[in-house]
Formats: sequence, C-alpha cells, structure tokens
Amino acid sequence: VPGPARSPPLSQQRRRTPRRPARPSPPRHLGTGGPDDVTDRVTEAVLGDDPIARVAAGDHPLRAVTHRLHAARALLVMDNCEHVLDRAGEVVQTLRAACPHVTVLATSRERLGLPGERVVPLAPLATTTVGSGLSVAAELFVDRALAADPALTLDDVTLQAIDSICHTVDGSPLGIELAASRVRTLTPVQIAARLDDALDVLRSRAAGGPERHRSLAGTIAWSFDL
Repeated sequence: VPGPARSPPLSQQRRRTPRRPARPSPPRHLGTGGPDDVTDRVTEAVLGDDPIARVAAGDHPLRAVTHRLHAARALLVMDNCEHVLDRAGEVVQTLRAACPHVTVLATSRERLGLPGERVVPLAPLATTTVGSGLSVAAELFVDRALAADPALTLDDVTLQAIDSICHTVDGSPLGIELAASRVRTLTPVQIAARLDDALDVLRSRAAGGPERHRSLAGTIAWSFDL
C-alpha cells in the first residue's frame, strides 16, 4: 500500500513558484531637475516609499539601489536624459557594473555615449491618411482620447480637428498624448484652437531652432499652463 504523498522540499517549491513581476513605480522625470537630482529620482523609483531602505541608504543612496537590484531582472526607464547627460551616464555605468540583469532604457535627444549603448532613433508618426482611414498619428490620438473619455463622438468635425492637432505637433507621440489627455475637459476642436494659439506665441518668441522642437515645446508648455 503506497504511503501518503509527500510534499517536495521547500527549496524545490521555491524554484517552481514563478516570481511575480515587480509593480512599476510612478514616473520621476529627470528633465524636471538638475544633475544632482538624478540619483534622488532613481532612488525614489527603485526604493519607493520603503522607510527602512531609505534610512539604510543614508548618504549612499545609489549603493542601496544597486543592492536592491543586484540579483533582480528589471527594466529601469530614465526619461529626458539630455538635460543631465553626464550624471545620467554615471548612474547607468554604476548600475551596469553592479546589476548584470538590469536593462536601462534611456530617452534622450543625445546619446549617453557609453560602451555597449544601443541607439534606436524614433521618427515622428505619419500624419498622412491612407485611403479613407486614419493616419497613424490620428489613430494614436483616438486611442488615447477614448481611454480618457469613452463617450467621445468621432464625427467628421472631430476627426478633422484631430488631424489638425497631429499635424500641428508634427506627429510627435508625446505631443499627441499630451493633447489627447485633455479631452476630459476640452473637445478636440477646442484643443486644436488652443494648441494653434500656443504655438503662434511660441514661434514669435523662438524664431530660431528646428520647427519640430518648437512645436513640441509649445505642446508641453500649453499642456502645463492648462
């Protein structure tokens, strides 16, 4: 008669138990601070509100970050690095040396210039329509706008306004997302009108520089002013 079933050793149970993916941390944008803030932002993103970890970090927060991530498989996203290139590069080098399974995705208008860095240029989204459908840029706007306001009506006037918005921000995904998020309080027609006004003011103040940079900067400034 076979005996009672035996549970596998705890060590085997641990190996068989899949790890839960780490919960994403709220974004901390590097572009809103200076070089001295880079370490603080990364520390906040990795350690979060853990009081014990934050106290233990003391005067060496990056050491606490590498300790937390040393054996972890994680993706760290660092946004707007062009404002803090040197310090961002130093932080990434430290993480790469101490955390072999951590991947860093850095967005920047300039490359960090680190060994092993892979650059993936991102072109603007197409704003021209194909056939009778929407452009790729307009599809993104509609997707984000419906997520913000599922009751949004997509009639001809609204679609024309969306097309105008996408052209105004030169197909920039960031500009489109910022504008689409405003449909909770403004119609696409109102967004298009306000966006045009904001960019007219911006162009008069910043005649130099690439048009795309001025348009995107105008979108961000307009969104912030709202």
